[in-house]
Amino acid sequence: MVHMQNGGTMALTNRTLILFKYFWETTDEAHPISLTDISAHLKEHGITADPRTLRNDIEQLVEFGVDIVKERRVQNLYHVATRHFEAPEVKLLIDAVQSARFITPGKSKELVKRLTTFVAPGDAALLERHLYIDSRVKAVNESVYISVDRIQTAIAERRKIAFRYFDYSPAKERVHRNGGKVYSVSPYALLRNNDSYYLVGFHEHRQQIAKFRVDRIDGLERCFIPVLLLTMSLKASATPSKSVVR
Repeated sequence: MVHMQNGGTMALTNRTLILFKYFWETTDEAHPISLTDISAHLKEHGITADPRTLRNDIEQLVEFGVDIVKERRVQNLYHVATRHFEAPEVKLLIDAVQSARFITPGKSKELVKRLTTFVAPGDAALLERHLYIDSRVKAVNESVYISVDRIQTAIAERRKIAFRYFDYSPAKERVHRNGGKVYSVSPYALLRNNDSYYLVGFHEHRQQIAKFRVDRIDGLERCFIPVLLLTMSLKASATPSKSVVR
């Protein structure tokens, strides 16, 4: 039986989720925990449970697929043994994030922080200790992530998109092309080239396939108009050419 400090009861699922989070975020082979540790952690959340209940909860997590190892000692210790990624694999992903110019410094730090949650706590601490992000080669347009999401959705739904396109002045101020004219485009694909994302689509005004740098797109909106379907080779369009609207 599990009792809340306020006198009520709590569903087993909630307690198990708290236990899972505790195991996942704090344990590895070098940082095992005991039933005493678990009990103290649950009390911080207003929950008390006897050792037998805690052992049953651990067994339930194992049945759910969490690889928890028990070290038999005077006081048994437990830790998560297997995770989604190994530290070297996450390091490769972190390096890719850090070197990507189209990802802003702030977003890079956020993504790296999330990536470190996939490894053991000790490995995460080591990875974070050796992080360095050179903001001099990073993008400054945070809205690129919103644009990418909307473009992908529009491609999947086969709907046109509308946006304004801009350049940066020497003073790093946005200067919209064509006096802020709205571009209407049938989106076909997102491509990465020379550390930038490009939208490939049919430019209605020019009546031709064109590429747009996603970090230069402003105020992108999806339209309720179906895209113009064309037979085209995206592979042939992967390298920026004269058709690029830079």
